[in-house]
Amino acid sequence: MGFFDRFTSQSASNSGGQGQGAAPLVDVNSLPLPNASGLNRLHATFTGRCQGVGFRYTAASIADSLGLSGWVRNHMDGSVELEIQGSSSGIRRFMQKLFAAYARYRFAFQIAKATAEDPIPGETGFKVRY
Repeated sequence: MGFFDRFTSQSASNSGGQGQGAAPLVDVNSLPLPNASGLNRLHATFTGRCQGVGFRYTAASIADSLGLSGWVRNHMDGSVELEIQGSSSGIRRFMQKLFAAYARYRFAFQIAKATAEDPIPGETGFKVRY
């Protein structure tokens, strides 16, 4: 099973029933967060329908509510790039809330790539980059 397969589940084609959204689920235990008890930084690229749907502002709102830092920005190819920093449990909760925020919609996005990065000491706040 590949990284992408571990990270997401089939969504739109396997949603059985009304009211179930198309956003894939995230196996938060598969996120590359090496520091279980300290500060982690995750760099992720999202693909699918992640532009024109309020993704960046939803991500910023969730990150702010959880006290996480980092940034998010759109790319010309339609993908969205994000770096999020905080505790491993905070980052996992962020991903759960982000995917849950779009679960009721008929479009899907997924994490195409996720890597652990070195934390940035003293970083505060979460910013939308342009």
